[in-house]
Amino acid sequence: SVGWALGSYFSIFPRQYAVQIADAVRDLGVFENILFFLMFATSMMYFFLTVGGNSKPFRTAAQWGRWILMIGFGASFGNTVSGRISLFLGRLSFLLTEWLGVAL
Repeated sequence: SVGWALGSYFSIFPRQYAVQIADAVRDLGVFENILFFLMFATSMMYFFLTVGGNSKPFRTAAQWGRWILMIGFGASFGNTVSGRISLFLGRLSFLLTEWLGVAL
């Protein structure tokens, strides 16, 4: 039902999203944008070719896409854990030094 709703919404307002997609890959001469496009394409191949796609190049691209997704999710998780630990240490420092008066 979510896919149907998104598809119908995108069909009503296609220009708004087409401009965003075009801006994402505006200058393909820059190394980062080429790398972004390749990572995006291989990640999409992982989702689209897990059912079909029996040729060797597509399977290899799908495997790369799976690795790219795992690295991205791992980096996101690591960033979340690092941020939470930083907040915890700041709160712990406040409680020990200012609230309890313990010298660190």
